[in-house]
Amino acid sequence: IDLKEHSTHLEDSMTNVAEEVGQEWKKVIGEARSNETMKCFKKEEQFRNRAALLRSRIARENRRETIEAFGPGPHKVLFTLILPNLPNERFEFIMEMAPIDLMPHTVHTFLQQVHHKLWDGCTFVFCAEHILQASPMPSDLNPHADLRQPFYENSLDKVYFQEYSQEYPHVTNTVGISGRPGGPDFYINLVDNTDNHGPGGQIDNILKEEADPCFGKIISGLDVIEKMKNLPTTDYEFDIFVHIESARIMGSSLKAEDYLKGNPTF
Repeated sequence: IDLKEHSTHLEDSMTNVAEEVGQEWKKVIGEARSNETMKCFKKEEQFRNRAALLRSRIARENRRETIEAFGPGPHKVLFTLILPNLPNERFEFIMEMAPIDLMPHTVHTFLQQVHHKLWDGCTFVFCAEHILQASPMPSDLNPHADLRQPFYENSLDKVYFQEYSQEYPHVTNTVGISGRPGGPDFYINLVDNTDNHGPGGQIDNILKEEADPCFGKIISGLDVIEKMKNLPTTDYEFDIFVHIESARIMGSSLKAEDYLKGNPTF
């Protein structure tokens, strides 16, 4: 026997076997990864379906609760402001909520905030070319007030999900909720922000399909909005914040007080 030739033959055979084993192993690994990937896809699909069910249940209950407490709408909120350059005067604008069938959760959340007077003493703090934003921040009239804590205490600091309706986009003078998850800050759209604040508009967010909730529009007092736009700012922040003296639901009946008694966050 030619040992050298035999050794070479064995080496070739072992190489071939190793290659075959390698190929088979790649197949096994590939199938395993494929199976794991499918499991992940199915698990994600189940989570999405359950989240969608939860959102629909929350929206349904919020719609019912809003109608029982405040009527079917249209729901309107009267804001009374104190401008820093005219401290002895009062300025008002009216915000009308989106139809309850389109944005039940966000409308419910905002009306709850107003009902509990959480926006009283807060401020408009920010004015860019595209939005005018309000926040639980104190003004020079209440510099030491802790305005954010009451939102947390009433579990009204955030919306539970990013509700959005294509039938109620972010056009000029509508009102949206800021943040992910949204709240409590809200803003007035000074231009058409449908592309930027609608689905897929905020590219830095992981869930790119989400949008800022658009839940109302300014129907009266646009001259007041213009006055705020003309106030001095530094890097888009008002030099002196605009004080929200009060926000009140217009025409709300006593049944809301009766319904909410003992149920601060129904």
